[in-house]
Amino acid sequence: FSDNADYIENFNQVYTHFRAEALDSPVFTCYILDRCERTQSSGLVIEDTLYSLPEGEEFIGQAEMMIFQRVIEKIDSHILLHAGVVSKDGRAYILYAPSGFGKTTLVLQLVSQGYAFMSDEYCPVNLENFRVEPFPRRVGIKNSSPFRNLLNENNSFYYEYGDKYYTDCEKMFPGSTGSSCSARCLVMLTGGTVTDSGNEPGELYDVALFEGSDNILDLISRIDGIERVELTKKDFFTTGTFRLQKKQTVMSAFYALLKKYNEDVFYVAPLLNPEAVFLQSPTIEKMSKSEAAFEIMTNMLNRAPSGKLLSKSSNSHIALLMQVGEFIKDIDCYRMTPGNLEEMSVMINSL
Repeated sequence: FSDNADYIENFNQVYTHFRAEALDSPVFTCYILDRCERTQSSGLVIEDTLYSLPEGEEFIGQAEMMIFQRVIEKIDSHILLHAGVVSKDGRAYILYAPSGFGKTTLVLQLVSQGYAFMSDEYCPVNLENFRVEPFPRRVGIKNSSPFRNLLNENNSFYYEYGDKYYTDCEKMFPGSTGSSCSARCLVMLTGGTVTDSGNEPGELYDVALFEGSDNILDLISRIDGIERVELTKKDFFTTGTFRLQKKQTVMSAFYALLKKYNEDVFYVAPLLNPEAVFLQSPTIEKMSKSEAAFEIMTNMLNRAPSGKLLSKSSNSHIALLMQVGEFIKDIDCYRMTPGNLEEMSVMINSL
């Protein structure tokens, strides 16, 4: 629900293929409020919790991120990877990457060469048979996209937040819609190993907490193998940047604490190079399945530290890691640094 009909329409346009005309019983209810009398600002109510959000253009994006975190937490039938997916000859190619690494652009580049489109955002893997399912969200195209000229504004929807046009991939590339299939390979787009200014090895994470929860940042700092690098105060939340040793024990303790204080956490995000530089030459190398499984599990826990899938695994990170490992055991895994689009597509074609 919302006090602004435009917000409902935004969701309706972007996720139109997911809309249910009726539900026997809602899984949860949320309210997006332009103006909340209780907080004297914009607000978001999810189930029985009210979150105060800043007014302005970032508000709707923050609200959407929080709602989808709750959606992901409810899913226990699928592994949900943050990845673009294309398919060829009935096999899926999973392009796994954080936001800003050019997933959509690379997906469209491959679709333009004859691959089928399955997703530019999420990759759902059915745990019953480990088949990759389509995620038919409309594709977001920026004005700077090399595929902007294929966009017909008459059958697209402009979403002010993010400054993107949304359209069905099928309208740009007729006959490109893919269907459920087994996985062929996983390609992880990455900026390389993350280090801080002191060149100490480790992975950097931002942990954003709602106002009044700053003490949790101190608790994170006390975990063996975790060091706080920076503290940043924002309008309604505080962000701590931490360096984590890449060890199972460290990550398990980190996510156990986040789960305990789940209601106080706004988001958790790894800090990687956010820009895909399409002028440089890309590189690709084989990636061990154990490393790929660990990276996937870490990303899943970032998005849903208190998810039903973890609960279904008896709240055991090892058990969850084993499920991911079962999925990738028969597929090839690669690490790719982004670069020239044509060169990237040649590399993927050669896999």
